[in-house]
Amino acid sequence: MLICDGVISVMFEGVRFWSDVEQDKHCCEKKYSGNPKNHVDPLVAIKVARGCARSRYGFL
Repeated sequence: MLICDGVISVMFEGVRFWSDVEQDKHCCEKKYSGNPKNHVDPLVAIKVARGCARSRYGFL
């Protein structure tokens, strides 16, 4: 499950995966607002996290 509270994390087979950077909440919500259940592959979530950070903060 995606959590839009400053960081991106997902639960996958009982393991929580966190992105390695803090995220912009608006970016996170914008990416997943169309998916009511927010079921996301961990690698996809981390890729989105990095993309948000790159566009917002200019790193990764």
